[in-house]
Amino acid sequence: MILIPHKALFVKQSYPSMLIIIASANFVMCSVRQVWYHSLREHTACLLACDHKGPRNTHVDNILDHVSVVIYNTTRKVLVFVKQFRPAVYFASIPECDREMKIDTSKYPPETGITLELCAGIVDKDLPLEKVAKIEVLEECGYDVPVSNLERIISYRSGIGVCGDNQTIFYAEVTDNMKIGTGGGNAEEGEFIEVVEMTVPEAKKYMDKGTVLSPGGLIFALLWFFQNKCAF
Repeated sequence: MILIPHKALFVKQSYPSMLIIIASANFVMCSVRQVWYHSLREHTACLLACDHKGPRNTHVDNILDHVSVVIYNTTRKVLVFVKQFRPAVYFASIPECDREMKIDTSKYPPETGITLELCAGIVDKDLPLEKVAKIEVLEECGYDVPVSNLERIISYRSGIGVCGDNQTIFYAEVTDNMKIGTGGGNAEEGEFIEVVEMTVPEAKKYMDKGTVLSPGGLIFALLWFFQNKCAF
């Protein structure tokens, strides 16, 4: 049985996956005291919350947490990143009027969907985050980095309007001697990744562009690196 406050009585059971209703005496955010939950379908959710402005709903995704790694090769003094094609970024670059069944790639080249990112991956193993990060560095960039080399920078909530998953960023120093593979991602999982190296001046120049095809985590991580590790 789901209890619904009187201001949310219009709720229908046709929401695709999840229903959460928050109730408080005064409908003020800081006075929320009760939460009602009902799961309707896996992975995607529809949340209905009551606050001082009345009921409102939104769709959310239930996704796994992530780790990412700022990699610095101390042998050659370069930062190590990855590039890959992101369909969502490509799609977002196309005006709505041209979003047809078959996209004109001569007009909208796929390169507009290629992003520069930190080495990263989902937490889909029951392992400490440091070990998950170690596996990702080997798979994507080819370095067998010791867990002891992984310095935890920060954990934060990502996609707070959609999923709220937990992201943890690490910093790792590597050497050429740790390079035991070519990287490129896990082909069995459909990954196709290009390893990219930049000197510190090149990375700073990239940041100075103003508009970059990169997620916010990379921007934060580079600013952290410039402030804390740029004595190299």
